Amino acid sequence: MAFDNTNKRDVLIMADFPNIDKIKEIQKKYYDIADKIEPHIAVTFPFDSDISDEELYEKLSKAAEKYKPFKITCHGVSTPVGEPNYRFLDVVENKDIIQDLILLFYKVSFTNFRHKNSIKK
Repeated sequence: MAFDNTNKRDVLIMADFPNIDKIKEIQKKYYDIADKIEPHIAVTFPFDSDISDEELYEKLSKAAEKYKPFKITCHGVSTPVGEPNYRFLDVVENKDIIQDLILLFYKVSFTNFRHKNSIKK
């Protein structure tokens, strides 16, 4: 599938995945840009923002300070409702931490931005 996120921003966690080769194979199956971006955890959908990279990094880093490294386990692949160009590995272990991070990051940095697929609590 082809992506065009020109002039958009995302928040991604670049993690140390012990099975990165398997994840890359899954990426290659679904994405034409698989060779351009390492496997990651997408915390936001692409968005527009005038905030500087430095200010965004500072806000997100401060918000994430309380989180220690954590393990995730995934099982399955899904497509978010209304987003046919995306595929997510389904997190089954520590999904609550990912959801908390998503909510926290939207709260501290994107108070005027809510994607239709943002997690709601």
